[in-house]
Amino acid sequence: MTSQIGTIPQIRTPQQASSRTLWVLALRRFSRNRLAVVGAIILMVLLIAAFGAPILAPYAYDQADFTAIWKSPTPAHLLGTDKVGRDVFSRLMFGTRTSLIVSFTVQAIVLAVGITVGAVSGMIGGRFDYVVMRAVDVVASFPTLLFAILLMSAVGQGVASLILALSITSWVMVCQLTRAQILSLRERDFVQASESFGARTGWIIRNHLVPNIIPPLIVSSTLAIPSYIVAEAGLGFLGIGINPPTPSLGQQINEASTYVLAHPDYMLYTAVAVAILILSIAYIGDGLREALDPRALA
Repeated sequence: MTSQIGTIPQIRTPQQASSRTLWVLALRRFSRNRLAVVGAIILMVLLIAAFGAPILAPYAYDQADFTAIWKSPTPAHLLGTDKVGRDVFSRLMFGTRTSLIVSFTVQAIVLAVGITVGAVSGMIGGRFDYVVMRAVDVVASFPTLLFAILLMSAVGQGVASLILALSITSWVMVCQLTRAQILSLRERDFVQASESFGARTGWIIRNHLVPNIIPPLIVSSTLAIPSYIVAEAGLGFLGIGINPPTPSLGQQINEASTYVLAHPDYMLYTAVAVAILILSIAYIGDGLREALDPRALA
């Protein structure tokens, strides 16, 4: 005789239910922030245009037409052409793509390194925490942009070199934030209960501590991305960013600065693109900061 056993329904713990409720409330608060919603819409459009550039762009970023140099905007070239007849609108799409790839990759590396070092240091504590934080202080003492300039000059230009140069000192802020959050959580009852049952430090960090510090990390990450875009633009303007012909917003600002008097519209288009990208992310970060404020969600 064969007996059938029904599937046991998954029971959501009070902590999981409370966490889900907080995220729903945060989403509602974010949707009420008009600037944040507008920023999210603009960023979505920019992401589609940037990462869909190989398909959506009317021309390749390196397609030159020497018979159409410095052309004014026309239906064929929506924002005109540059010094060698390349379509400015297409290059802005590809340049935005490059800048977003750099900034998102740098932020991913910063989060991975910063969360790992900060969580382990804060959880273990003692002499290990002291040594790690003194090393963090040493790294934090280096100016990020100046160190990036020195590193780029040493290892050469390129996307990988730029990502390395921006990541190598930027993780310390995430590390310090993570450590501070871990120190405030490691004495909580649920952490001590897990330790009393023999849970390992890594398991406690992964399942208890990191999920509780996600909101401030999200806000910090969103507000940090514009700084990487500005840094990429600054290095590109100095001529030590990404190698041409690969376009980036910084590289295009550098090119436009040479012809700013004769063709100011070229600089204007690039500057507006950078401003719109940075403002949209900044509005999203500000909206997330308000939406994830624990005092507002209480």
